[in-house]
Amino acid sequence: MVKFLRFLFLWLRNEWPYSFLFVRRVVLGNSYSRKVDFFCFFHPARNFFSFLQGKMCSKPKPTTMYKHFLIAMMAVVFFACGQAPEQHEEREDQAQMEAREGDRLAQGQLTQEERAFMDNLASLCGKSFPGEEAYLAEGRESWADQPFVMHVTKCEEDEVHIPFHVGEDTSRTWMFLVEDGRLRFRHDHRYPDGTPEEKTLYGGYADGKGTAYAQHFPKDEYSRELLEDYFGREWRVVMDEEMTTFSYRLLYDGEVVFQADFDLTEPL
Repeated sequence: MVKFLRFLFLWLRNEWPYSFLFVRRVVLGNSYSRKVDFFCFFHPARNFFSFLQGKMCSKPKPTTMYKHFLIAMMAVVFFACGQAPEQHEEREDQAQMEAREGDRLAQGQLTQEERAFMDNLASLCGKSFPGEEAYLAEGRESWADQPFVMHVTKCEEDEVHIPFHVGEDTSRTWMFLVEDGRLRFRHDHRYPDGTPEEKTLYGGYADGKGTAYAQHFPKDEYSRELLEDYFGREWRVVMDEEMTTFSYRLLYDGEVVFQADFDLTEPL
């Protein structure tokens, strides 16, 4: 390592012919040849004129070699001492965060933001709110002519149910659950007699990037197998901080394809 640093240092000082001589000595041994080296022709002018006078290229002085060595070692120590502690601290912080996350999941605990989100939903308990189709991507079936109503019916610490009615169709219920220490969103689809439909309970877990007013739920493995599609489905449930609106959004590969908005200031 030291020999390499010396070689590099000499090269950068425009003394690259000596660098090649140094490599030659490393390969061939410490014996110094009295023959004039070919690379002297390409050395700065002082050595070229020395060659014309029949003199050999001068050998680097030991004092200069030691000085270069000390400078290189000081640089190595500086960078090692300056960067290694920061990298070590970053690894420790990451390990601590992962440990805390593991403890949280093991204890069945939500993040502070997820718990606040559930509390905000529960604050609407027992009320119903009108809504409408706010956006629909081209090519999808529109419900714009149907009245939307959301009913916040079940509000427990780890479970909130919101039936979503489209006109006379009462088959859908949004379920916000705490499962295995994580916040999960599911769609419960049932026939009029209460029996579950074939495609039901799909949804996903919160991605951990939400707030007290908005949570994102990418499609989970169960939903991927059930729905048999390759879209990057994601559901987003968003409330404004004044708790005046509630939005349900369906996204495909990051693009909104459906959005329903509800007015929380006008309970039915």
